Amino acid sequence: MKHLFLLIITVGIFASCTKNDTQTTETAVEQTEAALVQKPQQMQSAAGEVITVTYFSEGDQVAVKLQKEGQAEQILHAKTVNASGNPIFSNENFMWEITKDGQAGQMSDKNGNPVEYQRVEEQNQNK
Repeated sequence: MKHLFLLIITVGIFASCTKNDTQTTETAVEQTEAALVQKPQQMQSAAGEVITVTYFSEGDQVAVKLQKEGQAEQILHAKTVNASGNPIFSNENFMWEITKDGQAGQMSDKNGNPVEYQRVEEQNQNK
């Protein structure tokens, strides 16, 4: 009788632990997948150039998609960080540095010519 009682308790504990682990794993996967791509942001330079900036993750790396009006989309990967701790993204053609806590950014071309961009909403409020 003592062994039967011990067997029932052991089976009950094993069954309840297995069931909860499955539910927790599924929830964690859903939350991770939802955070892979941020909403695209429109940014504009002082010269009026508009660029669309989309931050996303590629595996365990952070990356950014940049698309100027009328040009092909560029994908840049985080290579290092600036003095503020924000990532600096680059590929063979461009470099993108986050400024003003993500409210602006600076894009440099192959020759190192920088162009400062601000979120469209922020720039409209400054006028």
